[in-house]
Amino acid sequence: QKMAVLTIEDRLTAIEAVVFPEAYAKYADLLAKDRILFLIGKIDLRREEPSFLVEQVVSIDRAAESLTQAVRIILRDSSANQQGSPFNGAFGRLREVLGAAAPIPGRPSIPVLMELHQTGKTVTLRLSNRVAVDKDLAGAIENVFANIDQGNASCELVGPIKIKSSPTQDGSVQNDLVATPSDPGPTEAHGERTRAMPH
Repeated sequence: QKMAVLTIEDRLTAIEAVVFPEAYAKYADLLAKDRILFLIGKIDLRREEPSFLVEQVVSIDRAAESLTQAVRIILRDSSANQQGSPFNGAFGRLREVLGAAAPIPGRPSIPVLMELHQTGKTVTLRLSNRVAVDKDLAGAIENVFANIDQGNASCELVGPIKIKSSPTQDGSVQNDLVATPSDPGPTEAHGERTRAMPH
């Protein structure tokens, strides 16, 4: 049975990663030299040098639909109107876009947050809509608000931004990627370059 040993690296360091036969059979086609990938798994601390045990591989073009854990719509109102918002007229179109992205069987159902910045205050709302995310959703949401005066909008796909370690029975450490959509931290997961050495 084939497996692979990889070197995964970012700008600061590198670590050995092991892809055992079961995972290799699923993801072998993605394991290519210098390819940017998202790797999900656990850290093995049983040896002198830690290694990463790969359980799932996600390609960059599937990252949005596979790794997004919340959609955050950020609206910044620069008007002086305290009685309303320049975004009000666009909410009907937003409902249409979110409705078109309604969850479908076999795809994760993702919550939608709206963060409104107005007159020095910030309010965050959790919308009733849930969506199935793809690579085009953020752009479609931003287009809804593209031509609004006295305001600007952006959309972020919130991914796994925290790592919580928990020991497993075999002595390794399971790194659970935990998203907290209300946190003001970075909202991008970073891919790793790989050098594959099949065995």
